This record gives sequence, structure tokens and C-alpha cells, in this order.
Amino acid sequence: MKVEILAAGKIKKGALLTLWEEYKKRMPRGWTVDLQEIDSKTREADDKKFQSLIKPNAYVVVLDERGKAMTSWDFA
Repeated sequence: MKVEILAAGKIKKGALLTLWEEYKKRMPRGWTVDLQEIDSKTREADDKKFQSLIKPNAYVVVLDERGKAMTSWDFA
């Protein structure tokens, strides 16, 4: 299984970088996880870049800090 994460902004250092490293370690054996950071000047530019990177048959999950809170069970 291949997981590709597209993220707005950059993970430079600190808590987010630590969380990212821990997340990668928790992936099941044989899975790969890649992070592509999109750091455009405008939201519209980010949107266009995201759309260009999503493969036609990809399963897409969009997360937003203002969205509905879900548990791991809800995602399953």
C-alpha cells in the first residue's frame, strides 16, 4: 500500500516534525508513506497544485482543522 500525503505549508522542525516521524514509524510493514508539502503564496495556487498531484483513481481524504472531529473508529 502506498500512502501519499499532500500538505499545505512546510514542516520545518519541532512538534509537527516529531509527529510526522512517529507517524511514518507506525505504518504497517510493506507500506510506504510520502509527504509532499505545498507552499504556495495563495490558497488558489495551493488548490491548483493539489488538484494536479491527485491521481485519477486515488482515494482522497481531506482534513481541515475546522472540520468535524472524528475518531479512528469513524474513519475505519
